[in-house]
Amino acid sequence: AWLLAAAVAQLASRGFGGRGTFEDTLAVFGFGTALASWWTLLHDLVTTFLGALHVIDQRAYEDAMSSPTVFRTVLWILMAGYLVAFVALFARGVAAVHGLRGVRATAIGALSFVVYQGVFVIFNR
Repeated sequence: AWLLAAAVAQLASRGFGGRGTFEDTLAVFGFGTALASWWTLLHDLVTTFLGALHVIDQRAYEDAMSSPTVFRTVLWILMAGYLVAFVALFARGVAAVHGLRGVRATAIGALSFVVYQGVFVIFNR
């Protein structure tokens, strides 16, 4: 997912006159992916730890995610942070590596995130 997102960003940036290298794009996207993924770490780490200790019933907790609870609200807030962080960090990466700014960098960052998330969903589900 990370490789393909970086490749899409590289090709899209070249289409808009970007001048960076694929290796640099790959490096900043790797960093951006690591930072943005921390948004989901909080939820996953806590619920997995509590489930492993049998403090919570994992099945009941997963069912609670399908109904309006405070836990689902917290999860959606974390997912919104995940989305914003990915697009912002990918856009900043495009700006840093390729010299593109504003709408172009944001559009390429968003497109790259859609590609990243699409591959992630295919192989993670």
